[in-house]
Amino acid sequence: MRHPSRHSVPDRFVHRFRLTVLVSASVFQLMLGDLKAEGIVLQNNFYIEGRPFEVQAVSTSVPANAGEIINRPVMMIDAGMRRYYVPVQKVANILANNGLGAPELFDLRQPRRPSGNVVASIGPLQNVTPFGPDGRRQVTLNFVRGPVVIDQGIYEIGPKFMRVSALKYDWEFGVATRSIPPPDVDAMIRKVTDQSKPEDRFAIVRFFLQAELYLQALAELDAIAKDFPDLKTRVDEFAVQARQQLAQKLLDELAERRHNGQHFLGWAKAKDFPVEGMSAAILRQVREFLTEYESTIDDGEKVTALLGELQGQIEDAEVRARLESMRIEVAEKLNYETLPRLRPFLQQANDPTRSAAEKLALAYSGWVSGDSAAIDSLPLAINLWQARFEMLRYMRSKVPAQRTQILADLLGIEGVGAESVLALIPQLPPLISTPGIQAGLATELEVDNVMAGLSVDAPSVKYHVLLPTEYSHDHTYPMVVALHAVERKPDWELRWWGGTAEEPLQSQRRGYIVIAPEYLDEKATAYTYSPQSHYRVQMALRDARKRFNVDSNRVFLAGHGSGGDAAFDIGNAHPDLFAGVIPITGQIENLAVKIWRNGRQLPWYIVSGQLDRDVFEKNASLINRMMIGHYDVVLSEFIGRGYESFYEEIHQLFDWMDLQERPPLPKEFTMLTVRPNDNRFFWLKAHTLEAVGQPRGQVQDLPAGLVNPAVRPKSISGDILTGSADYTKIVIKSPARSNTIWLSPDMIDFGIRLKVHLGSRQVFNDFVEPSVEHILDDLRLRGDRQRVYHARIDLN
Repeated sequence: MRHPSRHSVPDRFVHRFRLTVLVSASVFQLMLGDLKAEGIVLQNNFYIEGRPFEVQAVSTSVPANAGEIINRPVMMIDAGMRRYYVPVQKVANILANNGLGAPELFDLRQPRRPSGNVVASIGPLQNVTPFGPDGRRQVTLNFVRGPVVIDQGIYEIGPKFMRVSALKYDWEFGVATRSIPPPDVDAMIRKVTDQSKPEDRFAIVRFFLQAELYLQALAELDAIAKDFPDLKTRVDEFAVQARQQLAQKLLDELAERRHNGQHFLGWAKAKDFPVEGMSAAILRQVREFLTEYESTIDDGEKVTALLGELQGQIEDAEVRARLESMRIEVAEKLNYETLPRLRPFLQQANDPTRSAAEKLALAYSGWVSGDSAAIDSLPLAINLWQARFEMLRYMRSKVPAQRTQILADLLGIEGVGAESVLALIPQLPPLISTPGIQAGLATELEVDNVMAGLSVDAPSVKYHVLLPTEYSHDHTYPMVVALHAVERKPDWELRWWGGTAEEPLQSQRRGYIVIAPEYLDEKATAYTYSPQSHYRVQMALRDARKRFNVDSNRVFLAGHGSGGDAAFDIGNAHPDLFAGVIPITGQIENLAVKIWRNGRQLPWYIVSGQLDRDVFEKNASLINRMMIGHYDVVLSEFIGRGYESFYEEIHQLFDWMDLQERPPLPKEFTMLTVRPNDNRFFWLKAHTLEAVGQPRGQVQDLPAGLVNPAVRPKSISGDILTGSADYTKIVIKSPARSNTIWLSPDMIDFGIRLKVHLGSRQVFNDFVEPSVEHILDDLRLRGDRQRVYHARIDLN
């Protein structure tokens, strides 16, 4: 049955009012318009819906502050089936209840007979049946006395989530409505509504609209029109708004597909866009979308024709031959992503004052260096193509002596230096070829040890990768590094994030690459905090950046279960590698506790179940310290839920990731390290670092799982002082015997002297110039195109 306004859970859940029938289309538009519901907006523009409260801590187990003045540094947002916690200092705006009405709710009567038994802690769910039309299912839990089958029933259906209760136990929680197939939701609602009453039928329509199930809403409106012909006017008013809401959702999808590099799919969806009942404004936006693609096709054909025509005007036969191979590449790889490189050429293609050679120079230099670096000298443009060829030879070569000769050849090309090499890097093809790989198909890869700067016989590192729909190396993609739980395989993570080729899920739809390293020791029963696990994750990340066009400023570390444990540890140990960390049902313990302060540099999105073993309470103290310390952290706690994967959070996770970017290089930092390979932080690398409790030797040679939890962290720090106009001073403090500093224009002015101090001792005093060798070596080893260092200083 439908129910009126009530408090279903005293003092904690948002007061809800019965949604009355809205006949006016304008009022209906207000109800379903762009206004956000009650909630908060963080400083990074991330929106969390729910009722906000300032609280003292994330858990009652954390001691509250004493004294007359009570501090509430944490904002709790009650979102119904889960609670969010964020630092108050990170909240940019609190959105009040907009007063436009509450969600349409339906009650399902369930035969609840609580026995007094309380479900206080939940491990992995063993067997879970689907919810039936009566809203009931069974789950099997492992209790001390053995497996127990528990009957559960949905007792309230809402557009965002459904409330569920165990029928014979004291256990309540929520599940996302979108996690249940729409036909099953529809069947449940039909059982508690009277199909002969128009008000009940319109309530179903409003429910579907609030749940963003627009096709179901339109289908129900069609059925109402047939069953109640005299209500046609009212049905039409709802239908207009439903179609407009559907159209806006489809327009948003078109824009997202284009942004994610899924141009063919976006074009196809625009061609098939529904026109019936759509407003002129909506249809105009669709036409503009299609026109933009048609214009791109026209420009592409124009480019191909002009390059051939202009090439014919070049008198030198040898130059024409060089140009022909260049023209073939452009013609083969010209697409929506690469056409902007030729913008200067297209803008001046009809300029009568420009010669054919100048126009071709603009085209071919822009192709390899980007439109902002296009030049009008054809000999120099040809040299840029030769430089690109030598750069790829250098970085793909596995023989040091050969690289030395290639570098000499590269530096001997007229007009080529560090500046032009840096301009060429964003447009380079993959450094490592991966033939046969297909978007949507999980693929196992092995790290190329030699390309990673390791010996041929170094231990192999494998990882699994899932590329998004319409993957193209011409588009830059964010990436998720997903760490699996010990009871699962790496491919499970790929399916959780991105589905399969037959059923593509969020990472494929939203244009993210996902890799899942085989990071655990063989036969591991838990994450062991070993150097080897860190090494495998880093090597997999570097290898993927060399094979695919990864936006290194938008790489996210995530993990489930013990993979969440690893995410806490590896994220804190290597904060310069990631744009954010997402531990799901992970614990902060062991060595991760010793280095948690490193996490100030990172955004965090932590997902936990209230009844997941004792994880939430174990984590609460440290997470509360992060909140008080104004860390960039979001904690999502699913009420009444245990050890699960929490797929209901997937859309929020991607919305959050879409807003994140790797923090800029800090001018000052102090990091803690507990492993020999936790030795590079931002622009400083400490060589031959030996943490307390660790043996000597290369990381990949250490015995598996060798960790001393009593190790005392060592500190590594760097400070760039730029107060003088005559020189820049860098002060580093490191326990290592030798160190390397990597430099870029974001850090220092290459036009003035640089002084480096190791503690109080000056170890360098000279001018530094960008080095082509250093640039290429950095890119060859790390594969990071977004943060390329221009020079390095080795301090022995």
